[in-house]
Amino acid sequence: MSREIKIHPAATLFPQMSEGEFAKLKEDIRINGLRSPIVFWRGQLIDGRHRIQACEELGIMWDNFAEEADADQDPVKVALSLNLHRRHLNPSQLAMVADKVRGIYDEEGKAAKSLAGGDKTSAKSKQKALVANLPQALFA
Repeated sequence: MSREIKIHPAATLFPQMSEGEFAKLKEDIRINGLRSPIVFWRGQLIDGRHRIQACEELGIMWDNFAEEADADQDPVKVALSLNLHRRHLNPSQLAMVADKVRGIYDEEGKAAKSLAGGDKTSAKSKQKALVANLPQALFA
């Protein structure tokens, strides 16, 4: 890709296209133009990496076909919705997608836990400290 694009992990849930699949996509875009939008979420690519590559190889400006998903949407759910029925995956490939989805959510959970102050005991002790610092007359 000629310009730097921030890629969300959701964009890599599905396997890379084979050379043959990519050649068919590229030829279709050459003949019919880009029909499906490139989708970003909070400035990160979540759908369209193969279309971008095909457009760039063909010299087609794809920027006008890009759209931004709602910031409050789950980018993984958006990527799944856009691709599960479009890509023809066998059961093994679907299992790999499911494993990648779990990995993304596990990482998000770890990050959220870290931002919240670590494990449950530290969160409980923080809560106790807040209660201990309140004027006691409120609890009398």
